[in-house]
Amino acid sequence: MKAMAGSDLPSAGNDAGAVELKLREREEMFRQVVENILEVFWMTDAAKTRMLYISPGYERIWGRACAELYANPQLWAEAIHPEDRTRVLDCVLIRQVAGKYDEQYRIVRPDGAVRWVHSRAFPVKDGDGKVTRIVGIAEDITERKWTEDLLRKSETEFRVMFESAAIGMALVGPNARPLKCNRALQRMLAYTEEELRGMTFMEFTHPEDVQADLALYRDLLAGKLEYYQIEKRYLRKDRKIVSARLTVSLVRAGVPGQVYAISLVEDLSEKKKLETQFQRAQRMEGIGTLAASLAHDLNNVLSPILVSSRLLPDTKGEADSRRLTEVIRNSAERGVKLVEQMLAFARGGAEQRRERLLLGQIIREIAGIIRETFPPSIHVQTRIAPDLWMVFGDPTQFHRVLLNLCINARDAMPAGGELTLSVENIAAGGDGAALPREAGPGAYVLIRVTDTGMGIDPDQQDKIFEPFYSTKEPGKGTGLGLSIVRGIIKEHGGFIHLRSAPGTGTTLELWLPAHPGTKPTA
Repeated sequence: MKAMAGSDLPSAGNDAGAVELKLREREEMFRQVVENILEVFWMTDAAKTRMLYISPGYERIWGRACAELYANPQLWAEAIHPEDRTRVLDCVLIRQVAGKYDEQYRIVRPDGAVRWVHSRAFPVKDGDGKVTRIVGIAEDITERKWTEDLLRKSETEFRVMFESAAIGMALVGPNARPLKCNRALQRMLAYTEEELRGMTFMEFTHPEDVQADLALYRDLLAGKLEYYQIEKRYLRKDRKIVSARLTVSLVRAGVPGQVYAISLVEDLSEKKKLETQFQRAQRMEGIGTLAASLAHDLNNVLSPILVSSRLLPDTKGEADSRRLTEVIRNSAERGVKLVEQMLAFARGGAEQRRERLLLGQIIREIAGIIRETFPPSIHVQTRIAPDLWMVFGDPTQFHRVLLNLCINARDAMPAGGELTLSVENIAAGGDGAALPREAGPGAYVLIRVTDTGMGIDPDQQDKIFEPFYSTKEPGKGTGLGLSIVRGIIKEHGGFIHLRSAPGTGTTLELWLPAHPGTKPTA
């Protein structure tokens, strides 16, 4: 029994050996950890006169040999940047023993390179509470410091740019209220930044332009758009109107669900004024050129009226009276249209209304008018793509544009033919092989008016949009129609592209900037 009992219990020698083995295993594990971490682990005596341990990371960060530090612990202090040395040494004496040492400072490597170090330390005490060692860890934070400095510099540069920018800038919150406005925007609108922060942008936007801007802003916040650009009118504090180009981009705050918008506002008032003056001068010059053409056209219009009115009293039957009355009415209508076109050219057209365009509905209405009024020999087709993107514009102007193009197509097909109206979405960006050169990257809604008429000679194609140039016979046109059409499309931010060849018909394409992901409500 004693032997068995004795055999079940470890001897004192075996117990000491097991403890020593475990200690060696732990020391080896500790050594592997501290020698492979990127940081520097160090240990000194309480008086800081001896370096008890320094990990190999010291050689990588300080660029000095660990053996040198063991031989002379003061080399650590000598490596501290002169501007930081006094502060750091004072903290070493006071805070390391107290367990509150947490410092950032610069060191100078032997090659002259400066590195930033973050060092922390705490005391190790014996059972009586006496400090026996100081243990610490240091890490290289140079890259982090450089990044912080770059960020501070970038923030400073952005603030300077924001405040001194020549165009208006504003940071706008989800509630449509400006959070910050630069000086240029304050001058433009004659409001202080405090006043603007107390308003939504709808309150200083022209009432007729609010809906268009608000719809796009909501789509931006909903993630349907990354940015948008429109021309709109603002109302200053003194109620004067400012025409501007607005570009709004989404800014994600880094917090889920929290987004803002940065708005760039370019004042176009002076540019618009100069454009209006230039266009007025061009029109006045054009009216002089138009006079000779109008004299001939009006003479052709008035002659049938005069002749028919003289013959009307001598008519002998109701049929003759109706025929002469029809001649008078048709001639008078031609005269009215001629004068309307001249006035539209001279005045530049009525002020535009900007709203969501229901292009499919407009094309159907124009097709209905054509079927009722054009000769039966002209067959009308419509091709309207589903889910058309949103386009803003003046519906009255677009009725006028499409009707003008259809009348030109009718005149190009005196013996009859096919007239096709189509509309679709086009995303320009890829290889662009089949796109006009004017179509830069972006989204468009494309309207085509295609006829099977006589076509246009290549030497005439560059001239047909010039004022007073016409391919029609004398007396059948002033040459203003296509010039006015191009002006309307240009004012809506789009362009016209012509595809035609003699004997193959003509296609006029109207390219209008659109907003993908959105469509008219009806």
